[in-house]
Amino acid sequence: MTNLGEPQRFWHEAESADVTPRDPAPDITEFGDFVGRVVMRGPSWRVPLILAAVAVLFLVFAVAGAGTDLFETSVETGWIVLLVLAVVFAAAAVAVYVWDRSTRVRSYWRSYSAYLECGVPVEGFLTGLDLASRDHGERAADWAWVLVDIRESDQHAARLRVAFATWLAAVEADGELYRDVKHRVRARQLLPSEEIFGDDVVGGYLGHADGDGRWKVLLPRKPSNPSPLSRGWAWRAYSVRGDTDVREMAVHIDSGHGER
Repeated sequence: MTNLGEPQRFWHEAESADVTPRDPAPDITEFGDFVGRVVMRGPSWRVPLILAAVAVLFLVFAVAGAGTDLFETSVETGWIVLLVLAVVFAAAAVAVYVWDRSTRVRSYWRSYSAYLECGVPVEGFLTGLDLASRDHGERAADWAWVLVDIRESDQHAARLRVAFATWLAAVEADGELYRDVKHRVRARQLLPSEEIFGDDVVGGYLGHADGDGRWKVLLPRKPSNPSPLSRGWAWRAYSVRGDTDVREMAVHIDSGHGER
């Protein structure tokens, strides 16, 4: 392994990691649960609501504002133009809502089928590895995640978590290594543990993940034509709503960085 700081030694050192029982992950094996829990698209009402608000604004101008100081116009029939715009935006709001509802169902069916075929349910842990680009000034932090397959045994999952934590602590302590690992992960989006700790170390991933929830699911970006997970850029980690709160805070993986 190059530019990764010899992470294999951290895997060997984690062999005696303390094993603790893990909380059960949300069940998304049924289609209804998958749709209700996996956050793949924003609310269906968001864009239509914005369009409808613009339509109402034009309507208000048309009824009460045309020809006044509120809406100055030299065209006596300016209110007609505003009324037409209000109708157009209202129709657009309805059309977008109907389109979103119809495509949403098809999109979720494709993703659900891909999940049953090759999806990976994982538990997520925030790290201190900031993947945000600083090339064009300051930007908000984009912390990488360690993702552990929930289907792995408690012992293997605990060892993965400790190995990632100790390795990332060493990475954060070395500026040049930090940059190398950051660029590697940014290029791949999701970096499997086999490429970090060795071919036999399966079940872990490092990279981008959506949302701030503890539970995730790894799915191909093109559900109708999934490519192997080894091509990390072709997959994505989506948030999965838990049982206690849809805004569950993620568990932090202790790599020595504290709250940054």
